[in-house]
Amino acid sequence: MIAGLKQLLSMYFPDLASLQRIECYDVSNLSQLNSTASMVVFTDGQVNKSEYRKFKIGKTNPKGDFDMLKEAVQRRLNNKWPLPNLMVIDGGKPQIRTILRLQAMDSTSSPQARQSLKGIPIIRLAKHPDRIVIGN
Repeated sequence: MIAGLKQLLSMYFPDLASLQRIECYDVSNLSQLNSTASMVVFTDGQVNKSEYRKFKIGKTNPKGDFDMLKEAVQRRLNNKWPLPNLMVIDGGKPQIRTILRLQAMDSTSSPQARQSLKGIPIIRLAKHPDRIVIGN
C-alpha cells in the first residue's frame, strides 16, 4: 500500500524519497470551545499510536479552524520529533493554504518551524466526493 502511494505521489513530488513517517492533522472543537488538534502518525505504513499527539489549542486565541491548525503545526515543528516525509491535512482549500503559507516562510512562524516545513509534501483529504488533493 505504501509503495502504491509513494508511486502516485512521486508524480507530483519527484524528490519524495521515502514515506517512512506520515503525519495526519485534524482540528476539532465545540463552538470554538475545548479546541484541540490531533496528530496521527504512521511509521512504515503502520499506525504508531505511541507517536500520536493532541494539542490543546487556545494559547494564541485562535479565531477559527485555520488559526488552530496553524498553531498545532507550528507547535509540532518547534519540538525535536522526527520530521515527516508527508503531511496529510483534513480539510478544504483554506486549511491547505494555511499550511502552504507556513511553508512559504510565513513571518509569524519561528525560523526553526519554517526551515523544518520546507520540502515536506503536503496533501489534503477532501469530502463529498472523498478524494486526495495535492497541496499546490
